[in-house]
Amino acid sequence: YETVRESFSFPFPLYPLQVDNLNQLCASHRAGYYWEPGCGKTAGSTHQALLHSLQDGVEQWIIVMPPILVLQWDRFLRSIKNAAGEPLTTTVYQGTPKQRQGLSLDSDFILMSYGMLKNDFDRIYQHFDGKAVGVIVDEATAIKNIASDTHKAVNMFAEGRHLMLLTGTPVNKPMDAYAYIKLVAPGTY
Repeated sequence: YETVRESFSFPFPLYPLQVDNLNQLCASHRAGYYWEPGCGKTAGSTHQALLHSLQDGVEQWIIVMPPILVLQWDRFLRSIKNAAGEPLTTTVYQGTPKQRQGLSLDSDFILMSYGMLKNDFDRIYQHFDGKAVGVIVDEATAIKNIASDTHKAVNMFAEGRHLMLLTGTPVNKPMDAYAYIKLVAPGTY
């Protein structure tokens, strides 16, 4: 938390409990933010992403989420300023196939829905192949079914990369937990 705050200015501070939890999660390249709804998963994961960018050389972050959250993430990320006072750069990856082909994928954060990740998987995968990219999955309940195309796309794209899962929704059965564990702690099972 402290390292990130030395290099970036945020619109608000985190609470001590959030800072403690964040500092524990930052030790890992793969983490799960299972905080209750409204407890700051977006802010916490952004701090961790920026720390991994500073310390581990992660150059860009792909954030996948339900479409309704894309603009909310965009506003939040643009409210954060780097040491030079410039806002973080974002690309909202949406639109028609032709419009998406014209979008730059060189921003600090690429924001997209699960559908965009699946529809344009080949383009996105090829563009970021071999690059230092991290992945944040908001509303991770969308990937709790390991047989779903969404889970498979996230799993394949996140292989060997930094990854954070964000969800405040409790799991209902062991297979739901397995889907998260498979991503956050590969090799456990």
